[in-house]
Amino acid sequence: MINCTTNSTEIESLLNAQEVADILNCSKPQVFLMARRGDFPVVRMGKLVRVRRSDLEIYIDRQTISSKARGESSGKSNGLSFPNERIGQK
Repeated sequence: MINCTTNSTEIESLLNAQEVADILNCSKPQVFLMARRGDFPVVRMGKLVRVRRSDLEIYIDRQTISSKARGESSGKSNGLSFPNERIGQK
């Protein structure tokens, strides 16, 4: 019998494509495309593909644009367009 206890370290949770899609609010095919492009690292177990929660959080942090980078503090535009800006709503 194998004893699968861990001492002080826990195994990090792995997310499947649907869980990643739910977190990112996108489709499963989009998640697979992002994984193929190398947007975030994946763990492969045979045909299964999983994403570490910490790797997904790092990806989200890298994609996050601060208000300073968007030009809100200086009033300058950096060419980024957000959905409500395109239709003239605030």
